[in-house]
Amino acid sequence: MPAAVAAPVSKGVVLVVDDDESVREGMLSLLRGWGAEVVACAGMAETRATLGRLTRAPDIVIADHQL
Repeated sequence: MPAAVAAPVSKGVVLVVDDDESVREGMLSLLRGWGAEVVACAGMAETRATLGRLTRAPDIVIADHQL
């Protein structure tokens, strides 16, 4: 069996913005499985409020382009 390779997002903060709940849940599961700290939001108003509460800026933002 090949050795496990660390995912590039491990130890990082990822912001996921998508209005589709199933997409958000899938991304949360995948990214947390890779070791990332994940913050998920359903839209821009929630994203703005969430960013104001974070103690550090996200390292990566994954956003639905049709919001």
